Amino acid sequence: MGSELMSAERNALNNALNQTNFNKEIRLRNKRKVVKGLVENYPSEIIERLTPMLSKIEYKHVSKGSGLARQKPIMKFDNQSFNGIELEDISLRQQPMMTVYHELGHVLDKFSGESAPYSNKYKEEFYNTLIDDFETYSLRFKDESTLKNTNYKKVLENIKETMDEKGGTIRVISDIIESIGMVGFYHMNIGHVDGYFKDTNAGKGSIYKDRVIDEFFAHYFSVIPFEKDREMTKRIFKNCMEICDNTIKEIIRGGL
Repeated sequence: MGSELMSAERNALNNALNQTNFNKEIRLRNKRKVVKGLVENYPSEIIERLTPMLSKIEYKHVSKGSGLARQKPIMKFDNQSFNGIELEDISLRQQPMMTVYHELGHVLDKFSGESAPYSNKYKEEFYNTLIDDFETYSLRFKDESTLKNTNYKKVLENIKETMDEKGGTIRVISDIIESIGMVGFYHMNIGHVDGYFKDTNAGKGSIYKDRVIDEFFAHYFSVIPFEKDREMTKRIFKNCMEICDNTIKEIIRGGL
C-alpha cells in the first residue's frame, strides 16, 4: 500500500473518531492503536466503509468487558481490549487489539445491511455449515462414525495444545464451539459462556442462530491480523471462513 494512501486513511479515521467522544472516553493512545491497526491490516475498501460508521458511534470506557450495544450505537471497551493479556496460561491469554477488531467486525456487519452470512435466507445454511465444519475437523480424532462427548474432549484438548505450541489464543475458537451447542457443558470456557447463545424461550437445546452467525463474522474479522489464530480458525471452520472471505469481497465490490 502506498504511503500517500495510508496517510489519507489515517487522516480520515482520525477525523471520524475526532467527531465523537473517543479521545475523552477511551483516550488518545488507544485511538492511535485503532487507526494504526486498521490501516496496516485491513483492505482500503473496508477502511473506507468503516470510517463513516465510526463517526456515528458513542464510545464508553468500562472496567471489564467490551461490546457493541444492539439497540444504540454505543461501543464499550476495557483496557484489556487494547493491551491484551500476556500470560502462559492459554485459557487467559488475549491478543492485543483482537477484541477491538471483533467489535469493529460487528460494526461492519450491522451497518452494512443484509448480507449472505447473516440474512434470513442463508441463516440455516450457514449454521449447518458451521456444524459440518466442526464435525469434519473432529473426525480425525476418532475411529467411530458418530461423535461422542469423549471425542469432543479429545478434540478440544488437541486444539488447546496446538494453539499453545503456536503461541496463539483459544478465545475465538472456544466461543465458536460453544455457540453451536454441540459439546454440551464441556468447552474451553473462554468466550460468552453465560447462556448468551441459548434460546431459553424455544425449549431445551435451542440456539439463537442469529447470534451464532453475528459472532462468527466478528470473530472472523478479529483474526485477520493474527496469522496463527486465523490459520487455526480456518483449519477448523474452513467453509464458513470462505463464506466470510466472499462476504468481504462483496463489500469491497460494493455489493453489500
